[in-house]
Amino acid sequence: MGKNPPLGVIIVAVLTLLGAMGDFYFSIVWVALSASGHPGTYVGPPPISWWIVLCNSLLLSIISVVASIGMLKGIRYVWHLSIILWVFSAIHYCYAASLIFRRENLMITAGSAILVNSVLILYFQSRQVKDYFLKHLTS
Repeated sequence: MGKNPPLGVIIVAVLTLLGAMGDFYFSIVWVALSASGHPGTYVGPPPISWWIVLCNSLLLSIISVVASIGMLKGIRYVWHLSIILWVFSAIHYCYAASLIFRRENLMITAGSAILVNSVLILYFQSRQVKDYFLKHLTS
């Protein structure tokens, strides 16, 4: 009943939680600076793009916190939630990068987001992780 999570799951849970905090901070600071016309933000019109990034970042932060806690507890639905989270995260970072960066940095950022999230998804397909989540009984 009280099966401990694999080390890899603990590491992914901590990274996901750190990502949630970073995403929340980034979204608040970036949108606030963009809305005030700060010269270092590189964001142009339309203003709706600021709010799309803000809403996506806040949603990712909330889902990431839930997923991190669920990973450590071995909650069954978190395995599925994490896969959805990383797909959504890759799309979100590609979109956010397209608003912020020029072509070269955009390719690096978008490529990195897709690569990192793909590795996490592949890791969660491993038998050890699947068994932990899908056969783990929580009270």
